[in-house]
Order: sequence, then structure tokens, then C-alpha cells
Amino acid sequence: MLLVVTTACIPPFLLGVAGWLVHAPALPLTAAAGGLFVVLFATCTIIAIRPGRQLPPAAGFRPVIVHRHVIQDESTGINASVLPGRGYEDQWMAITRKVFAELGIPLEEQSRQVKAHSPAVLTVIAARIMVAAVARGISAVQYGAGSIPTTIDRAEIDFAKAESAATSWLGHVFGALGATTFKDKGLVLRAVPVSAALGALGRPFYAGDLDGKLSAKAVLNSGIDWSAGPHWSGIAGKVNPNGAFSVGSGKENGYATYRALTDPDDPGYKAIRHLETAE
Repeated sequence: MLLVVTTACIPPFLLGVAGWLVHAPALPLTAAAGGLFVVLFATCTIIAIRPGRQLPPAAGFRPVIVHRHVIQDESTGINASVLPGRGYEDQWMAITRKVFAELGIPLEEQSRQVKAHSPAVLTVIAARIMVAAVARGISAVQYGAGSIPTTIDRAEIDFAKAESAATSWLGHVFGALGATTFKDKGLVLRAVPVSAALGALGRPFYAGDLDGKLSAKAVLNSGIDWSAGPHWSGIAGKVNPNGAFSVGSGKENGYATYRALTDPDDPGYKAIRHLETAE
């Protein structure tokens, strides 16, 4: 409204200025009127365009609103744990997709958990950690859905080598244990710390350690009881007060599982193989 008033004052202002310049010596009243219009025009202009005021749009035009693409967390309907699966710039995710495509194992892209009737075997994040663990070892479990470093001891990861190593090693893992066992609720294999530890077993495939490769394969056939139960308590999960076993998800479970798989001196090593019972 103020802008309209200001615009309407322009013609009287011009006439007032012209009258003042021509008739000021002879017609003081005309000069006074011109001066009044000058003041009115200046005042309205200042009010209309004062700092912080948004001018109204011109007739026939609508303001353009720029919408920003905002990534929401799981509390608003988008699960943050699967978002890195959409990050095409993530090199770990890029090779993860290639590895599992090569192995012919489908991944869950939309949900935090693999649905019972889904053809998927692992979530895309669990698969990403598993692949990263082949190159980085069990430390990969600590990054979860976050950014995973692309260096080891300041040396850049060779992603072509990591892809080849992961394809080779995980082929042995799924071949020995069966792909569908990783979605079986009766087994600990569905727990991310366990799948990460299995991925970490394959680090010799990235490092080119022949003896390490043989040792890793031997672990897969060392009599481990993968069923969820008290023998995995304190390793890959815990026994609840009601007696039921629940798998864990923390990085501590990942490290504990890796020790139980590989270190004969670790108490978990015998527990998951029932060696104490056998003795």
C-alpha cells in the first residue's frame, strides 16, 4: 500500500519541483506546495523500502520459493542408517554394490532390517561394513553408517584391490555358511558385529598374505555353533532376564566376536565351539 502511495506522489512531486523552480520568486504558495510534495515523496519512499522490508510481488507474478533438499533422520520417517546407501560418491558403497552384484546376493536398500519375505540377505549398510572390514580389518565396525576412512596408516586404499579381495573372500564365506543364513533369526550371523568380524577375517586377501588366507578359510570350518544362544553371551549379544538371547549391535560386540573367531586364548573361542563341554 505504501509503495502505491509513493508511486502516486511522483507526478505531484515533479509538478511541485517544476512550480517551485519557475514561480518561487513570485508565488510563495506554489513553492510551499512543491516543498510539501517533496517531503511527502521522500517519506513514503523511505518507509516503503526500509531495510528488512520485503516488497510485495507485482501483479500477475508469484514469488519463486527455493526448496532445499533436506535429509531427515529416522524420527521423521527416513532411516539414517540406510542413507549412505544412497551416497553415490562413497567409494566403499560403490565397491560394495559391485561385490554383491558379482556374488549374486541382493541387498536391502530401504529398511534398517531385512524383511522376512524379502529376497535380500543383508542390509546395504551391513554389507558395506563387511566389505570395508576385508580391507581395514575389524576396526571397520566402529564406523557403522558413517564415513569410513579411505586410508590405512596414511596409505590410500586401493579400491580395485579391495573389491577383488572382498569378492574372493566373501565368496568363500557365503559358500561355506550359505547366504540365507545371514537373515535367519535363529542364528547370530544376522548381527552386524558378526558379519563384520567375518569380513575382517578376510583381511589377508587384501594384504596378499597366503598363510593368512588359509587360516581364514580354516575358521569357517572350525566347528563354530552359529545358533543364537548363551554360548554367544558377552560376545555377539546377551541373555535377557527372561532367558532369551538377543544379538548385539555395538562395536564392542564386533571386537569380541573377532577375538572369539581367531584367538584360541580368548574365553569366547572355546565357548562358541563348545570345546569346554567336549573336554
